[in-house]
Amino acid sequence: MKRIKLVGLCILVAGAFAAIAGVSTAAAASPEYGVCVSQKKGKYENSGCTKLAAKKGSFEWHAADSCYAMKKGNFTESGCKTVSEKKGKPAHKGTFELAPSPTYTSKSIGSPTLETPGLGSVTCKADTDVGKITGASSDEDQVFFTGCETQGKKCHSIAPGEPAKNEGEIITEHLATSLTEPKAGTVDTKFEDNAGPEHFQAWFECEGPQFETTGFVSGVDSPINVMGTSALTDFAAANGSEQDLETTIFIPEPLGPFASDEITEATTTFAEAIETRS
Repeated sequence: MKRIKLVGLCILVAGAFAAIAGVSTAAAASPEYGVCVSQKKGKYENSGCTKLAAKKGSFEWHAADSCYAMKKGNFTESGCKTVSEKKGKPAHKGTFELAPSPTYTSKSIGSPTLETPGLGSVTCKADTDVGKITGASSDEDQVFFTGCETQGKKCHSIAPGEPAKNEGEIITEHLATSLTEPKAGTVDTKFEDNAGPEHFQAWFECEGPQFETTGFVSGVDSPINVMGTSALTDFAAANGSEQDLETTIFIPEPLGPFASDEITEATTTFAEAIETRS
């Protein structure tokens, strides 16, 4: 997903998010990603885990990347670290299984923009966000922006971040996300650098001046509590997205930091069906 708050912008692309399909029948204590897997004596009768079984179902809902008990599973212990093997080959005779943690790709709708009053806007033509869910409420990704410029000057990421290969390309640092529930009935995906909000998310140059963006941004996810392979994340502050981004400009002495806002929406496609449950 989905972003240019230059860094924040990257944030927006990523993405980890909800899905599309049937309505879920259970609620989580806190927001989490989940998958529906085939399992004997499950609670559900359908592969979307939306219909509770009258007696014994054939499917069960599990938090992404969680370890659950299952006969003939691939693992021998509750941490899903030790594979069941025989003569060095998988034996599939363990008592635990690991729930899938899907990969995903995201892209912004329109032109992702980083607005910084006093410095202007950095706008990109497109972006690609590639990531993977890493736990019940987390994922990690990296965003690649193309066609980026500000006030007619082309931008590209440079060291100490990950240098771009092409003009107009801004590459974010590896980003970490977490699901939050700012209020009942809503779920946000919060993006920040893997090293924390104090570390820059992107460092880039625009034909002279250099920019650094730090902080975090949260996008409002939809739909929630349904199973599917696609989702939408809205990073516009006016629509409830929580943002705490700051941009510093070096010309060559540093000026700032200045408050910034990420303005965009991002669509996410998951490799397999998943649900963001509140």
